[in-house]
Amino acid sequence: MPAGTFTRPIRAMQRNPVRPMKHVVVRSFAWSLMLSLPIILPAVETTTPPGQASAVSPLFEALKFREQVSRDLLGGTETRESALKRLRAHPAPIGQGLTPDAEYAFAVVEIAQRLAAAGRHADAEGLFRESEEALGRALASLRKDDTHERVLLLRKRAMVRSYHLGKGTEAKADFDEAVKARPGDKAIVRQRDLLLSRYGELNRAAASNQN
Repeated sequence: MPAGTFTRPIRAMQRNPVRPMKHVVVRSFAWSLMLSLPIILPAVETTTPPGQASAVSPLFEALKFREQVSRDLLGGTETRESALKRLRAHPAPIGQGLTPDAEYAFAVVEIAQRLAAAGRHADAEGLFRESEEALGRALASLRKDDTHERVLLLRKRAMVRSYHLGKGTEAKADFDEAVKARPGDKAIVRQRDLLLSRYGELNRAAASNQN
């Protein structure tokens, strides 16, 4: 596949935005939300036996913490640098038993998504780039036999690169590596196919705009 295949349609869209592209953008954004947002447990009240610590509480505490960081950023009482410093220092588990580097990267992705949803796209892009770098550091620190976390991080980075940074070629490479690490995993293959389909739509739309 020629170099720049995935990125050319995005540049073409930026140069020549047209109304017919709206359905492509909306559909792609919907898939982005479904595939890249972290799973949030419902706030169900549970009873914990005396003397036994709740396994759910740390997850809700982490969620509340990330919500607070997001509000502080949106309200202007927190800078990007201080917010990232708080995230590095504060244990913020997402419930998947990841390494601290990976937990940090996932937390940054979540807050970036909150900023994007609030219309703070420039600020969100900076955080998405930070999460891309953090995911790279987390991947580099993994043991070779840690397949579960490697695949999880590759899929997350692919989502960030594809849907938020416009790096389709790099995202496909992440999916290819994930498929190689866990051959036969149909979920990864479906996500990769969705990525290729999405950029195929953009390619076709960009070509029709140029005609």
